[in-house]
Parts: sequence; structure tokens; C-alpha cells
Amino acid sequence: IVTTRMMIDYMKEHHHDWLIEYLGTKKNEDSAQKALYALCQNFAKRHGFSSRAPVSSNV
Repeated sequence: IVTTRMMIDYMKEHHHDWLIEYLGTKKNEDSAQKALYALCQNFAKRHGFSSRAPVSSNV
């Protein structure tokens, strides 16, 4: 399972300069966070990652 948080952590570690530049283009910290989450979620959807958490069945 890859979560949005894991994607952001990956960006922080491996693409820090790009991330700082991207966040700096937003008008405030709140809009930067929302934009980053939306970016990750759109990436996941575009590349076929599921947006639902697995659920165990009661059989």
C-alpha cells in the first residue's frame, strides 16, 4: 500500500529542492498542503493506484 503521506515523505527525501520550490509557488502553507495532497492523489489515480483501503471480509 502506498499512501499520500508516503509519497510526500519520498519527495522530501529524494526531491527536496523541487518540493520546496513547488510549495513556494503557493499563496500560503494551507493551500500548499492541499495542493500537494491533490497532486499526489491525482498522480495515484492517473497511474491506476486504488484510492480505497483494503477491507477484511467476515466469512
